[in-house]
Amino acid sequence: MDGTLSIASDLRTLGATTLCGDVLAETSVRVQGGALLAGGLSVVGDLVLDGNLIVHTDVVARTTLTEEFLKVTERVVVSNDGSGPALEVLQTGANPIAVFSDETGERVRLSDEGWLGIGRSPVPQAALHVTHGDAWFEESARVGGT
Repeated sequence: MDGTLSIASDLRTLGATTLCGDVLAETSVRVQGGALLAGGLSVVGDLVLDGNLIVHTDVVARTTLTEEFLKVTERVVVSNDGSGPALEVLQTGANPIAVFSDETGERVRLSDEGWLGIGRSPVPQAALHVTHGDAWFEESARVGGT
């Protein structure tokens, strides 16, 4: 099909379908199987994915995400060779800025006040609070203002 296809009801195709123009759907478009989009995809409204999203190129966000859930089975690597920070976290509420946990519980917390707690119950009560363990300093440490 070359040109514009306007759909006011359901469209169902069996087998391969090639659309070389615009598709306007006023209700819904369902794809069972694979879909290849050779151009851009514009979504007005909600985009719901029931499955995995695999991205093989850059992701550019031009709007604000209100909720974000990320589950990674291996690891997340953040790399930066630019002049700005590799990771910037902005917390606008009164909750902790960051919490790091392992399978047994919370281990590191950066509080909303900027205090850092490290240990088995790392809710910081001071700018640096180490619980259930020793602090090791390779060189020297200062206590107080001197």
